[in-house]
Amino acid sequence: MHVIKKIRNNTESSKQEHKTKAGRYLIINDKPIIWEHWIEAFKFNFQNGFAIHHKLTEEHIYLTPASKMRNQLAIHVLNKDMLYLMKSYQATLPRPEMLASTVELLEHTSQLVEIFCTQNQTVSSMDNPKFAKLMNILNFFNSWEETVKKSVMMVDSKNLITRETREDINSSIMGFISFCQVMLKNGNSINPGYLNSDLVENLFGQQRGIRNGANTNPTLAQYGPANTAIILGQCTVSNKSNSGKTASFFTATTPCPLNPARNKSNVAMKRGIRL
Repeated sequence: MHVIKKIRNNTESSKQEHKTKAGRYLIINDKPIIWEHWIEAFKFNFQNGFAIHHKLTEEHIYLTPASKMRNQLAIHVLNKDMLYLMKSYQATLPRPEMLASTVELLEHTSQLVEIFCTQNQTVSSMDNPKFAKLMNILNFFNSWEETVKKSVMMVDSKNLITRETREDINSSIMGFISFCQVMLKNGNSINPGYLNSDLVENLFGQQRGIRNGANTNPTLAQYGPANTAIILGQCTVSNKSNSGKTASFFTATTPCPLNPARNKSNVAMKRGIRL
């Protein structure tokens, strides 16, 4: 889930030395949320030889441009295992209240991870407690935003996650709830763990890669022909996406691309359209 990755990237950019270096300094209830908390918890995780969070590695903590793109690394530092580790580390501190905001953030992100990154839990009615949890998560982030914006001592560009991340959190949660309100009426069930935005992202990537380059705001005259070229010459789901070949369950009989001659590099890679 890309929202989880964005939240992780925001926390990773939040540093203690924010005044002399570029980055953020996230604050909730006058307590900081800084990446140093994760670094110290990581060191605490292995100090006795028995790891509390078994999947946590240096790759999770000391990120590179390539590792920042991996969803699983973001999930592991914001899930319930990380929450338990952070609480265990907090209990050993002389001033445990300094980690209060970090723990509060993890309490909400761990629920978000559990709902959207677990593939064996279905939703069959709007009475499911997951929806109440999602609204609680949404209220937490919105309240955080309101508190920072009203404060004369804090600046949203430094003490708050980015506007794009806040918008993605709102659209993801409200979009999922609206989707369920429509689809659950006829006795359907939905597995949140299988929902992703790979189809849309693949289309956007093809729009930029094939026709428009770095143009993030193409005109209608540019977008239309590019979309036609994508429909005829490109695949619906890219093998390079996070879901890859396991993105869907159904395969249409029509080969993809619809017109392989328009994309000679894919002639040898014919496969079904993924829906």
